[in-house]
Amino acid sequence: MARAARSAAVSAQRLPARRTRWLSIASLVCGLGGTYAGRAEAHSLLDQPAPRDHQDGYKDGSACGVGFDAAEPVTHYVPGQTVQVQWLETVDHPGCFLVELSAGGDQDFQILGRKSHSNPPPPDYPSSAEPRHWSMDVTLPAAACSGCTLRLRQLMLDDNLSADACTAVGAPPNSTYTTCANITVGSVDGAPATPSANDSSCSLHRPRGHSLALAMMLAVAILRRRRK
Repeated sequence: MARAARSAAVSAQRLPARRTRWLSIASLVCGLGGTYAGRAEAHSLLDQPAPRDHQDGYKDGSACGVGFDAAEPVTHYVPGQTVQVQWLETVDHPGCFLVELSAGGDQDFQILGRKSHSNPPPPDYPSSAEPRHWSMDVTLPAAACSGCTLRLRQLMLDDNLSADACTAVGAPPNSTYTTCANITVGSVDGAPATPSANDSSCSLHRPRGHSLALAMMLAVAILRRRRK
């Protein structure tokens, strides 16, 4: 009887530890699943300048997918400055890219640069051909503006187009993905702006996940290492 009582007491002591361990696994799976699987439907997202938000599934229908908000990051440039626009492509697809500028109100966008999807940069993970880190130099206009929008559009087409042939005119429905950034060119509240790569951004160089199973394997491996 004494042995049985001791055994029951030990089992009772182990239950909270087991429960805590499985709760930790569940928490890690949820966190990893959100980090990796959450980008499964991603396409392209600006890195520099900082985007309005980190949603990269906006397509067609609106100029930017999300409007201006004072809480969003703003990047400051000077008139005529040549800047390197950087973005992350997480769905490898033929077509081309457009970098455009609106002087205000997300209207009347003018093309600053075009880039073909041919000869793409090497992917982070060759087995999946994704993600890819793209960049292109563009020159801003000489005129100042305090509420400009820089826009990147990815045209996902059947074949790659040359840069000169890249246009959204006639693109099939639901084939154009959009990401926008708030920028200023020239004065900021009456003071001269200084060149800036970005004022407030978050690193977007995160791998794209492929399954919840991978997240579970990673969670179990982490917990096993903690127990050693």
